[in-house]
Amino acid sequence: MLSLLSGSPPFPPFCQRVHAPYDPQRGVECDAGWPGRNCNEVPLNGAGTYGFGPFNSSSTDSSTCGNDWANDTFKREFVVHDSGSGSWAVTENFDDGHFVTLAAVSPGACETSSHHGSVVTADNKGNFEGFLSGSVSGGTYTPNGCKAATADCTTTSGFILAVFGPAATYSCLTSGGASSFFFDYKGHGHELIYRHWINASDDLGGNRGDIATS
Repeated sequence: MLSLLSGSPPFPPFCQRVHAPYDPQRGVECDAGWPGRNCNEVPLNGAGTYGFGPFNSSSTDSSTCGNDWANDTFKREFVVHDSGSGSWAVTENFDDGHFVTLAAVSPGACETSSHHGSVVTADNKGNFEGFLSGSVSGGTYTPNGCKAATADCTTTSGFILAVFGPAATYSCLTSGGASSFFFDYKGHGHELIYRHWINASDDLGGNRGDIATS
């Protein structure tokens, strides 16, 4: 589970990842002088839908037991859709993801509904992709927010702050908030006996599998 905030707190258990329901062939532009940052808002297919990114990002990744099990690098892209009545649907896509395991309890070790391992050794590598989707209420939509000198749109919380302001509430950052997520991890280390882990919200089948060496 990726951290949504700056630094390395655990990814909230009520908000993990999912595959985006939007057209993957979306056009997104960045200022040439700021690759991976300060990207322009780009209108997408459908009225009131906009794309931001990609933003080069990194994060620790926490397991179902709560411990960190890997370090991740990836690209974030945000899709914002005007839902009307002052609310916005926000989907965050995690693309071109790579992870390197720590010596730790495995990500699926505390699952109760699938076969899994218990431990993963350090330096096993793999890939992942996924998304999370929630809603924003309150605040004021600022399409050029990521271009501000103080903006940091490389994190979820930073993007919400830059684009919607400090009064905004994002369901993926609120305990008990409604959200969907789905992340698909595939490990390539020769020591691995479990090589496939899915980290998903209950509406998308829940967690299953593992990345583990024992």
